[in-house]
Amino acid sequence: MSETRPVQKKRIAAVCLFFVLFFLVAAYLFLKNDRDPSSVSLSVPVTESSETEIEDPMMKVPQQAVPVVEQRLSAVVEKPIQKAPAIDFKDLKTGSDLDQVMEKRLRAAGITQSLDMIVRSDESFTVGDRTVSMPDILEKASAARQQIFETRITEFEGTAPERIDEYGIYVVRPGDNIWNIHFNILKEYYGSQGIPVAYDADEPLDTGHSSGVGKILKFSEIMVIIYNLIEEKIVTDIDLIEPMSKIVLYNMNQVFALLSEIRFDQIDQIQFDGRTIWVPVKEG
Repeated sequence: MSETRPVQKKRIAAVCLFFVLFFLVAAYLFLKNDRDPSSVSLSVPVTESSETEIEDPMMKVPQQAVPVVEQRLSAVVEKPIQKAPAIDFKDLKTGSDLDQVMEKRLRAAGITQSLDMIVRSDESFTVGDRTVSMPDILEKASAARQQIFETRITEFEGTAPERIDEYGIYVVRPGDNIWNIHFNILKEYYGSQGIPVAYDADEPLDTGHSSGVGKILKFSEIMVIIYNLIEEKIVTDIDLIEPMSKIVLYNMNQVFALLSEIRFDQIDQIQFDGRTIWVPVKEG
């Protein structure tokens, strides 16, 4: 019995010593980790920095600026460039917006009945199922007269006359003749100036010579352009006019420049040799 007790006491002492050492080592490791700054920086700073990047308003500014710039660029690039539509003869006298524009042009010219349209030399118009551009007509007219037609490049990658003029257009109807077309325009123009023109003012004088009005009408035959819509060409034979297939075009600048130089009470003093017209000098 005496030998057994010391052995047991040694075993108990050894076990107690083991547990004491275990707790000491555990306490040491715990205290070491708690004081080591590297172990702390692994979690908390990373989490805080990520939250700061998301919520920082300065970081959000470039993210919001990008779509705004893209929308502005899209608005500029995708906006279509629309070319002005052709003036359609069938839309006139209908109260449409186009009709109002045309009436304003005709009133400004002092001619509202004897012309159908006033079209700029860089515009297009439609009669029936035919759409033609004024630049095309003017280019063909210049070629027929052996003249140079000056053009410029437009924003629509086309060409337009270098000088923009206005042209009065009359669409030929059944029973029309070129003489009466000219005469009606002349009478209406002078009527808008308060000057009445007799219905027979275009007849020859008692001497047998052409009247001043008759000479202006003959000169008009040289000055106007007659265009065949069907054949798409300039017509030189003015006596052959087919209804709705031909149009007569007047350069309004030239017409007004001529008529404004004439005193109607001296109109019979006009001289015309078949190509050139001379008018008395207008005094005052």
